[in-house]
Amino acid sequence: MQHTVTGHDKNAIHLFNMIFIRTLITILRYVIYTFISIVENWHINKYASWFLVYRISNMLQIQRFLNLVASNLFDKYIHQAAILIFTATCLLVSNTSFAFVIHPIAKDTCSNNTTKGSLSNLDYARLLASNGSYMTTDGSANIPLQIQLSTKESSNTTVASTSLSGTTANQAIRFVRDFPNSTSYSDITFNFQNSETGEALFLNNVALSIFDIDKAITSSSSSSNGWNDYVKVTGITKNGAINSTFQTIGGSSIEFNTSSIGSDTFKGLRLPADSTNTFNCRDALDTSCQGSIYFSDPVKSVTLRYSNASTITNPSGQVIDVRLENYCHTPNSIFSGIVFNDNGGIAADAGTKQDITSKFVGNSKYFNGIYDSSDELGIYDSKLNILLTDCNGNSISTISPNPQTVSDSSSSRGKYSFTVAASKLENRTKVCLIESEPSIWDYIIDTTSDNKEVSLTTNIYAYNNLDFGEVQANNASLVLIKSQYVHTCNNALNFSTVVANPQPDNPINGFSIKSPTSDVEPGKCIAYRIEAYNRGHVDLKEIQINDQLQVKSQTNLVTSVFALPVPKGDPTSLYTGTTLPTGTITSELFNLNKPIGSTPTKATLYFNTKYGTTVNAQ
Repeated sequence: MQHTVTGHDKNAIHLFNMIFIRTLITILRYVIYTFISIVENWHINKYASWFLVYRISNMLQIQRFLNLVASNLFDKYIHQAAILIFTATCLLVSNTSFAFVIHPIAKDTCSNNTTKGSLSNLDYARLLASNGSYMTTDGSANIPLQIQLSTKESSNTTVASTSLSGTTANQAIRFVRDFPNSTSYSDITFNFQNSETGEALFLNNVALSIFDIDKAITSSSSSSNGWNDYVKVTGITKNGAINSTFQTIGGSSIEFNTSSIGSDTFKGLRLPADSTNTFNCRDALDTSCQGSIYFSDPVKSVTLRYSNASTITNPSGQVIDVRLENYCHTPNSIFSGIVFNDNGGIAADAGTKQDITSKFVGNSKYFNGIYDSSDELGIYDSKLNILLTDCNGNSISTISPNPQTVSDSSSSRGKYSFTVAASKLENRTKVCLIESEPSIWDYIIDTTSDNKEVSLTTNIYAYNNLDFGEVQANNASLVLIKSQYVHTCNNALNFSTVVANPQPDNPINGFSIKSPTSDVEPGKCIAYRIEAYNRGHVDLKEIQINDQLQVKSQTNLVTSVFALPVPKGDPTSLYTGTTLPTGTITSELFNLNKPIGSTPTKATLYFNTKYGTTVNAQ
């Protein structure tokens, strides 16, 4: 039977539609706000929240549901209204300020050679439980960090409490204060200490976020009540106190400005000084009341001065929540090296003491001042020590022993390593490493300096390969070869034309390293040639040849004296005297650069004597 729709029926349908729409709005509002609450507990920002709403709407096929309901129960207008309601609700979600935005600095990596850290949830609880003592952090892997939380009230009548706050996933510390007047304040300080040394630890990129910075002021003609939160954050560097740097947070209403009370030029976190007397944040870690700061310079402590931004006659209970979200640690500096036998793998032997062949000259690892681990070994002696100093004779305080004996372990023989806290190198541009050798030992020749000056460079903390090279006497780079030529005295003798290494090899035939086959008659002359060679691979500086003539009192030999011609050097700068020396001949200081190719560099000193012989210059 067909039913005709009357006006009464239309009114009933219209009323039913209105009830349904309101019911649908209520259901959707409940679903959306329940979801928002879940998102807040997950600490997802507003953009991520909208994205999840969008994804869930697709997953649940809400559009299809609304289409189905509209096609079966209601007309197209109700269908469109339902879609509009849902769309508007989602837009509301997308523009809602959700809790907790991670500090931008916390998202960045630390610079090279530094380690990143932040407080873990466990750290917040332990910091509260430490009751003002230093607490070793849990969320600072590889950072020797201990933190102390201390508070100091400007007035002993301030009612103060501290507790754990935030959310399950992102903990914070809550500071509740009821100040007696608007000039009262609370200093909240985080001190940083090296857990290994007990000394102050300077941290880079320290970043904090302070939440629930709001205000609620009620005024009358004679007084005002409530609060107007103001937080000024300062840090202590090696040069003194500095103000923090403001970090903009999207969706936050907090500004970086001075307080309306007093004349302090340091800026702090507050709401704008406008006509709005109430801006009260109630949600945990609400972004709209989040103020974030950081320090670009290393600091050893951070202090939050919590007070009011404007004059209030009767301040009431006010609250802030604090999170320490990031810090970077500059590690201890390491100075290390090895004391090694710089022989290039050539064993010391008396038979090769004067070898100037390619065995030495052609071996680029021999006497080069560089530790070649494949061919050279470390050296140990119980009295061989390394000292780290300030280059002015004062030792530097180190975590490892100073001075220290080199290692005797088979795997690290001759090695040493100093670990120095960053605080001990403050304001220094250099350090020095001093090798102290035993008074009696085999390695009497240095291939490197016993005093190494190390320039300190910003952001460099590992100073390795600070090695000390040594060789035994038979492996010295400087080789002196002395040869002689016996002749009838000739004041006009030309040293350069005398045959070298004559055949047969006899000093009466030319310069020879062999002794004469027969005694030298008194009144004869003996000319000498001393050749100085550099067979190693390090430049030799400030060499000087000294040769003393023997006298009769020494082993009953005939006394010898210098005779003309005047001594000569090759190069000529080796000897610049114009008269005969007396007793001892001494060359000028000269250098022998390291060889290029397989031929050693050389300098030669010539001189002539009468009677007797001279001490071997080798």
